[in-house]
Amino acid sequence: MHEKERQGLRVIEEDIMEVLFSLHISKSKRQRIKMGEILEKMEDKLTKAQLTNIVRRKLEPQGYVDYLPYEGVNLTRLGYQMARRIARNHRLAEAMLYQIFEMPFIKLHEQACHLEHGISDEIAEYIYRKLKVKMTPFGMPIPMKEKDEDSGCEYKCLNEVSAGVPVTLTRIQDHSTIFAKKLKAYDIDAVGVKMCVKNINNEGIMVEINENLRKIPLSISRLLYVKPEV
Repeated sequence: MHEKERQGLRVIEEDIMEVLFSLHISKSKRQRIKMGEILEKMEDKLTKAQLTNIVRRKLEPQGYVDYLPYEGVNLTRLGYQMARRIARNHRLAEAMLYQIFEMPFIKLHEQACHLEHGISDEIAEYIYRKLKVKMTPFGMPIPMKEKDEDSGCEYKCLNEVSAGVPVTLTRIQDHSTIFAKKLKAYDIDAVGVKMCVKNINNEGIMVEINENLRKIPLSISRLLYVKPEV
């Protein structure tokens, strides 16, 4: 993938490709990505009409996506390579801001969005070699330069853990600033947080974090992946 190819994409188009990448790896090969799913991840940056226009008039003609009205979008092989590259730059930017500049967790995603569009392949490789990390502060794997992203997560969602089980937070699926602010209210500021599930009901999950009890709604717990402590 050459720099000239990426220069053909505008910032908003790169943002869409990055969202497509994150949604693509969570689905089976036969499942199309719905436009509503993309809009939700885009945090109201676009209307449905604007998104459809970009997909049909920009991304599909360049061979990045396969679009079917009322059914959704699939990344093509070329599109997957481009989207993975954009995601790699974003995740490297998050790791750099957190590890080197000690930027607060709550600001990482938004600021990395500004940086990723100016990171070339060469700069990305320098950042990767400097940091020597394979995960972002959100617990998301940083795609290797020439290798595929892993598909799925080997750990459980928090809402799938039984009461009485101590766990460590390993991945946060939603990287938005809004979601990071929500997590802050529960004393969660990065992966690695240790907690113990105390009780689970229809209203949420009661967990102990730093010797404090916190009730986490089910809607949030489904986006938190944890590793049970043996």
